[in-house]
Amino acid sequence: MLDGREPNRLRELVQFLIASALAGRARLLLEKPWLRAASRGPEDDVQEVLTALFNDKPPPDARLLRRFGDYPGFVAGEAAFPSYVMGVTKNILQRNYRKYRIAWEELAGDLGEVGGGFAQAGSNDPTWRLDFDAALDKLPADAHELFVLLYVQQLDIKAICERLGLDVDAVYARKSRLIKRLRKLLTGED
Repeated sequence: MLDGREPNRLRELVQFLIASALAGRARLLLEKPWLRAASRGPEDDVQEVLTALFNDKPPPDARLLRRFGDYPGFVAGEAAFPSYVMGVTKNILQRNYRKYRIAWEELAGDLGEVGGGFAQAGSNDPTWRLDFDAALDKLPADAHELFVLLYVQQLDIKAICERLGLDVDAVYARKSRLIKRLRKLLTGED
């Protein structure tokens, strides 16, 4: 099918791959909900997966798709190909999400005692991360944007000033309000 490049069959394959990639993404985010903070959205994630499946390394030869069935534990069956694509999706997205990992240590330091409790529990504590994701969801858009610039993209203050069109004092004031909001959301205290 890949070698023949029949347009209709190739379109069918792509539609199938999109559905399987979305399912793999959903499963990954269900198993590891803290990764949502690094996700760029379903469309971007699926495009990353399709690019990797069809064009892993030059020349574009769909190397990952062609490896389907090559593994020792492979069991042929109706769900084998979707399972393979879902597994590939999970691996690709986890690798990509690592690029956008939150600077947890810096955030823990900024949060103070709340963050210290997180640092002691360990950065992989799913309960803390679920609470943290819920707190992030409650932030207003401007605070969420600043959070992403500070802790996900890890830009310096000068770059954040340029991005937001603010001076240094205004960025530090927003950061202070962001930390206070997060601390309040995480502890329930005023």
